[in-house]
Amino acid sequence: MRQRRTHARGFTLIELLVVIAIIGILIALLVPAVQKVRSAAQAAACRNNLHQLVIAAQNYHDQLGSFMPGNGIPPGQNPPTFTGVWSDPRFRGLPYGTFGWPAYILPYVEGDTIYRSINFNVPAFTPFFEEYGSMTGGRPQPYGDPQNQVAATSMPKVFICPASPRGRAFNEGYMKDYGINGGIQSKGCCAERSTVKSAEGMAWLGSSVRMLDVKDGTSNTFLFFDLMNWAEHGRIDQGFGSNPFFFVNEAGQGYVTGSTNGTVAGAWPPNDETPNTRGPESAHTGGVFAAMVDGHVTFVANSVNTTVYLAGYTRMGGEVSASEEF
Repeated sequence: MRQRRTHARGFTLIELLVVIAIIGILIALLVPAVQKVRSAAQAAACRNNLHQLVIAAQNYHDQLGSFMPGNGIPPGQNPPTFTGVWSDPRFRGLPYGTFGWPAYILPYVEGDTIYRSINFNVPAFTPFFEEYGSMTGGRPQPYGDPQNQVAATSMPKVFICPASPRGRAFNEGYMKDYGINGGIQSKGCCAERSTVKSAEGMAWLGSSVRMLDVKDGTSNTFLFFDLMNWAEHGRIDQGFGSNPFFFVNEAGQGYVTGSTNGTVAGAWPPNDETPNTRGPESAHTGGVFAAMVDGHVTFVANSVNTTVYLAGYTRMGGEVSASEEF
């Protein structure tokens, strides 16, 4: 008896195209979901970073009786004029290489070894800082004193927002993504160069704000904001890296201010792309995260009520409560 041969039936071209189309649809449905989950995880991590920074600032306050300065007054200097190595090479008399708030809270974010390696008697350091295209041959140039290079390139991860793209590749060790509340500049510019002009916020040159000084309430007053490393900030162009770990010069790195002149008309809302802005900026959709002095973290929408928004920058202005909006 003869046996019949059977042959395995293959896919037809039409069937193969249908399978490919189904796979494509599934991928199209899956990718947004994955991106949404990733964005949510990044947002949660960013919120936690801001909360940890507030806890560190509060621990500093508990130990020393006040919050850390926005940037410190260098030894032997008498602001508002800066001299010698502390004077900006391009804008003489303005600060150069002063130490920003992150340097002072390092012992409270598991960075005590980094803190002890800093020489506060010479300017801070950053491997790269771009202002007015200040590069040589298309290459970034270091600023400050190399004695502080190791510390300046050893930034703890709590200063990095995972949602923020990097202005320069591999700058996770020396460019942060957060800024401190420098007020609304009602008395003029700028928090990093004056001991009095921007004193309505939580930090400025040589500041030492106490909890008792926050008359508007610690739950109503901003302490920290998103400030992406690649944001346009001051005269520093977007995409290059505008927020060194602890190096501060006259451009005010690490500060966020709510207005150019203390008025609603001059406000810098979240994610404002106005040239020379000093407002907060993030990669989060629709707004930025902000940490209040009491430690809770809130989301400030790009469309926030401007009057309430500016009220959150002042610690003793007696304005509309920021908690009504946030």
